[in-house]
Amino acid sequence: LKKQAGEFDLIVDSAGGPGFNDLLRLARPGGRIVTYGGTAGIIPDFRTQLIFWKQLSILGVKMGSDQDFADMLAFVAQHEMKPVVDSVWPLEHASGAMTHMAGGKQFGKIVLEM
Repeated sequence: LKKQAGEFDLIVDSAGGPGFNDLLRLARPGGRIVTYGGTAGIIPDFRTQLIFWKQLSILGVKMGSDQDFADMLAFVAQHEMKPVVDSVWPLEHASGAMTHMAGGKQFGKIVLEM
C-alpha cells in the first residue's frame, strides 16, 4: 500500500491488533492515527519508537455523549444508511462467531441472532 499510495496524513483504525504496527509505518511523519475499536485484540510488540521517530499523534476516541449518539442514530435513519454485515450467527454458535472475529479477516459487523 505504501508503494502505491505513499504515506498517509490521517489513518482511522477500528480494529487494533497485530496490524496496528503497520499503521505506524504507513503514517507520514507528523501524521495522526485515530483508533476507536479493538476487535482484532491487543497490539503485540507495540513499536513505540516509530511514534516518536515520526512524531506521530495517536488519538483514542469513543462514541461521544448520549446526545451525540442520538444525533447519529437520527442521521442514519434519515439517510437510510445500512451497516456492512460480514456474517450472521445463531446465538448458540457465539463461540464460533468469536473465533471468526479473532481471526481478523471479517469485513463488516458480525451479528449474533437471538
